[in-house]
Formats: sequence, C-alpha cells, structure tokens
Amino acid sequence: MAKLLTFGPISGFPTKLNLTHILSDRNMPNYVCDLMNVNGDWDMCIISTYIDIAYHDAIKSITTNTSMHDRIRWKSTISGNLTTKSVYNFLTNLSFDKDETNFWKQIWKLNMTPKVNMFCWKVVTNALALGKNMSKYVKDSKPYCMLCDNHELEDERHFFVKCNFAKKVWKAFDLNNIYHNSGSTEILQWFKTWMNVKALNSKHNLISYIVWSIWKYRNNVNFDNFVPDVQKLIDSIRASHVSTNAKKYHCNSLNSESDNYDWVIHFDASFIEADFTM
Repeated sequence: MAKLLTFGPISGFPTKLNLTHILSDRNMPNYVCDLMNVNGDWDMCIISTYIDIAYHDAIKSITTNTSMHDRIRWKSTISGNLTTKSVYNFLTNLSFDKDETNFWKQIWKLNMTPKVNMFCWKVVTNALALGKNMSKYVKDSKPYCMLCDNHELEDERHFFVKCNFAKKVWKAFDLNNIYHNSGSTEILQWFKTWMNVKALNSKHNLISYIVWSIWKYRNNVNFDNFVPDVQKLIDSIRASHVSTNAKKYHCNSLNSESDNYDWVIHFDASFIEADFTM
C-alpha cells in the first residue's frame, strides 16, 4: 500500500510525494535535506529508493543551495520578487473565454451597493451557506429549504428559482419568466440567461436586489425565528429598493475610467519575509 510523505517546502518541489514502498525503516527521509548527500547535492540513491520515478526529473531540475534558507519566489520574475507589473502581465497573458469574461463584468458592474455585487458573485460560485452545503460540514444540520414546505434540498437553484416562496416574490414584480425559463440549469447558467435577455436589461438591479433580499429574509427565519411571510418580504423589497434608487448609489471607488480596463488589481496584504507571517 502506497504511503504519503510530506516534505519541507522548497520552490518547485512537490509537497506530497507518492512513495513506492511501505516505509517502516528509520532511514526514511522526513525533510528535503534528507534527500541530499553531504555535499548538498541530490542523493539519487535515496530518491530512487523512496520516491516515485515520476518526480525524479522535477527534483533534479532544482538547484540546491544548503547555505541559504528556502524562500517564497514569484515565478514570473527573474529575481523571484512579486511586482504589480508582473502580476498584470501574468493575468493579461491568460486566455479567457470572451463570453465568460463579459458575464463577470456584468456582475461587477451592477449598479448596486458593493455588498450586493459581492453577494451575487457568491451565489454564482455556490459559496452560500445554504442547507445542502451546510449539511456536508455541520453535524445534524438540516439540508431542506426553510421558506417552503416541500421538503426540497436547499441549494441555490431551488432556493432562488424553484422554491414556491421565491416564485411568489418574482411574480409580485412581474418577473415570472425568471423561473418559467429556468429549466434544469444550474444557478450560474440561470444568471447568464436573465442577464442576456434584452427585455430584462432595465431590471438587472432589481433582480439582483431581490435575490439578495430573499437571502437576508431566509437568515431572519433561520436566526431570528421569523415566520415566513412572503407579503412582508415583498413590501420590504418595494420600500427598500425605491429608497436605494432614490439615493442613486454608485460604486465609483475606482472612478468611471476603470470601465475601459479589463483588469483591476488590488494589493492589500504583506508578509514579513523572515517567517512569512501576514
């Protein structure tokens, strides 16, 4: 039976190696340095004994230097140092599907508050703590929808599209097509569908606001013991969305010229090189 062994970090070296033998002897290497001879070069006898041959070339391609401590290197610069320019060049050289890129731009350009934009991103990436997701990680967590009595699994597609509670909300705002045309598609495809319907272009902000409001109401039911009342939610959406439109909140933290760019890169972290702590 193969066994996994974790070695200390070294640039370009696999952190988990598949060993070809059952290792029970005391000479089993525990660290990267155990794979080197007294001169600091790779000891291919030890490597051949313990490490799958698939990794040999990758190991031999790494220049060893036992007089220096390992450090994090950025592969896109000769120096190994991270620079804003190198990150931009790396990202712009990646190939992306044009339609996919346009979709994500639409998400981030919704004329809503940043928290609603961020929430929509979480929805389409299946990152919400809905019942189905939570039941995988939380013991005794119920995976069923909290807003309807159909005993349906609470995933994104059911919760925002197929749930009878959600359907009543969509109907109240004359958005029946939102769920009638959903078919059996995943939530990402559902978002793409309504965002590409010309008749709904003027309602993108309203739709995203409703999605966010249904989620907030669900959390009130879950944490504040609210009794599901669809009319209260509808009235709340009408009042709060009108208020939001009146304020004409625009997310211009980057200024309007940012629309002309494909990439906006934020660097908002640093580390101490000695121990790489944040």
